[in-house]
Amino acid sequence: MASAKKVFAGSNIVEIREEKALAAAGNYDDEDVLSEHVTTGTAWNFDEILSINGGIGEIVKADISIETTDLIPALTLHLFNITPTGNQDDNVANDNPNAADKEEYQGNILFPAMDNNGGISYAQVIFETPLIFGLASGDDSLFGTLVTNTAFTNEAADMKCLIKLLVREKIDT
Repeated sequence: MASAKKVFAGSNIVEIREEKALAAAGNYDDEDVLSEHVTTGTAWNFDEILSINGGIGEIVKADISIETTDLIPALTLHLFNITPTGNQDDNVANDNPNAADKEEYQGNILFPAMDNNGGISYAQVIFETPLIFGLASGDDSLFGTLVTNTAFTNEAADMKCLIKLLVREKIDT
């Protein structure tokens, strides 16, 4: 699925959304990747996160939700300005970030344990100090690898996972 983007009128803030149906082929161990396929998983692609290629932005808020109840793991989203070369397959041990991608690694978002909110599990991070990132020259996308911090066993195949990033574009004036 392509990223969805919402622009807030009169500001340089956008909300970018990326959603995947997780393969969830079996119980997750801590440090496992969460992705859409067990053998051909792909990085989370926050496409057109900034209006210019190679730009600089800052993440001021991040939300994650998974369409299931009683799912309360802490998760980490590792962010890169290129498609990471490490493992992207679901339910496989994470090896991101790795030495090949160290120059492109932009940091991570540590989501706390999720709350059960009726039909979804949900967590939010509001940054006191925004997470600043730089995009690769010639690209307007940020890429991520979502990883469990805690083992969990109540997964369901094709459960939808939505990540929303609230981003402020750094514009020189």
